[in-house]
Amino acid sequence: SGDRTSIVRTDADAPEDELTCQICGAQFTRKHDTRRHVRTVHLQQRNFKCEMCNRQFIHRTHLRDHIYSVHIKVALAKCPECGKGFKNQSKVNRHILSVHKGERKYQCTQCGRRFFQRWDLKKHMEVHL
Repeated sequence: SGDRTSIVRTDADAPEDELTCQICGAQFTRKHDTRRHVRTVHLQQRNFKCEMCNRQFIHRTHLRDHIYSVHIKVALAKCPECGKGFKNQSKVNRHILSVHKGERKYQCTQCGRRFFQRWDLKKHMEVHL
């Protein structure tokens, strides 16, 4: 059947080589995550292209944010320090803390690299597995 539990079970029963990066040995619980890891980390595959300036991005959300802040420049909130536009004030506040104040409280225990958001550290840790 096409329900989610059968998808999870399929991935759990997948051969180990489909859940392990053949380049660096990182291990994943879903085949999709293994493929995404190889595309974005090792192949630097950038499938999302800006139609206005041809710049390419790994993630659709990065392209959307690029178009919004660089080309449209119609933002509901702007950074008072650099003028970059954002969709809302909370994104401005996060930008100020991470870019202008350098706040990065999440640190990789393997290489020491620091991140502003826990999610970014979590994604980064995949390169060390």
